[in-house]
Amino acid sequence: MSLFRYVRRMLMAPITLLVLTAAGSASAQSSVPPHLAGWWIAVDNVAFPPLWRDGTIVPMEELLIIESDGRFENRMMGFYGVDPGYCAKENLCSDAPLVATGRLALSGSAPATGKEQILASGSKLLFSDVRTAANRIDSPRGDPIIRARSVSATSAWMVEGRLDVDDGMLLLRRTAGEEPRAFVTIAPEKLRRLRAGLMASDLSALALLSRFGHRRRRQVDAAAQ
Repeated sequence: MSLFRYVRRMLMAPITLLVLTAAGSASAQSSVPPHLAGWWIAVDNVAFPPLWRDGTIVPMEELLIIESDGRFENRMMGFYGVDPGYCAKENLCSDAPLVATGRLALSGSAPATGKEQILASGSKLLFSDVRTAANRIDSPRGDPIIRARSVSATSAWMVEGRLDVDDGMLLLRRTAGEEPRAFVTIAPEKLRRLRAGLMASDLSALALLSRFGHRRRRQVDAAAQ
């Protein structure tokens, strides 16, 4: 299918991402730091880039959507067009398929100062009540790998970073010294524009993801030193 036909189809068809509720509802009773609530997208080279570069999975990155009461959704954001024929045949119709839901908590963090909160050494990000979604994410080959590498598959992460309204970053490690998983805050509308940019450009999904992640990953590398 041509890029032009994909663009038209994506503009005409509703997509899951557009109907997701932005995290951080003011009506929820807060049990996580205010700056932790929101949308976080993975920008590390550890979990999924090696898989979409070698063709094991389609081009996608991990999303962590955190509510202010501690509930979360772990999703994979697909950077590709959803073809209705393939959707009907394979039951893969979402551009942001759900991986798991549950609750999370942050332990050992420093108090917030203004709009920013620096995470203290020894802080941990804890996942509990995790419920794995039964839906397809990618291919039968790729699904178990995606689930095993997802952030919610590990119950406790050592966490460093900065919780910030506009420019937050989380560095997650299972053990000291390993290369970190890295997530940065992203506004839902910015993510929609990023995805739409792929559909309206001549860039491949791999090139777009690489371009998006390059600057952020330099920041990740600097922060991880």
